[in-house]
Amino acid sequence: MNKKTNLLRIGVLVLLISLLAVNTVEAQSRQRLKELENTEQDRQAEEQAAEEEGRQRHMDLQSKQTRKEMKGYQKQSKRYNNNRKEPFWKKWFRRNKR
Repeated sequence: MNKKTNLLRIGVLVLLISLLAVNTVEAQSRQRLKELENTEQDRQAEEQAAEEEGRQRHMDLQSKQTRKEMKGYQKQSKRYNNNRKEPFWKKWFRRNKR
């Protein structure tokens, strides 16, 4: 055997080893990303539950008359916000659909 074939074999061997090493690192990083995503989802669920609990506690502290007024104001706010004009900057920078 000559030097070129030996160098070629060594090069192929190094290439295969490096590819195998990269795959294991990618698998570990994918697993870590999945774990981070799951913890983020858990944190968001806890925050949402705490916020809902706070809202419910706030409502429970109010008298019946006050809760009724709050409900009316909430409905009125929805009506006003649904019929609001579109802001001028959205009109100016809208993409034309032609």
